[in-house]
Amino acid sequence: MQQAVAYLWPCSVPAWEVWCALQTQWCVSDGRRTGLSRAGVRAHLDELALHGPERTTIYQAICAAEQASLDAWAEVAAKRSPQG
Repeated sequence: MQQAVAYLWPCSVPAWEVWCALQTQWCVSDGRRTGLSRAGVRAHLDELALHGPERTTIYQAICAAEQASLDAWAEVAAKRSPQG
């Protein structure tokens, strides 16, 4: 199986690195991911000593990636569902 390759703008790398580090922070209900633990996200940003505009920018990117992930998983689940 061929590995997918993703290219990032240099300005997106910090948010991507934080996003990757937060993959252990997913909340799960009934076997489905429901969103990231906000406390876990905040704690991680605190550990990175991110403040001000940089923190806001990365937080917004994390929220956008979270929503895109949830939407994609819902789409996949709908295609697998007998009702979908």
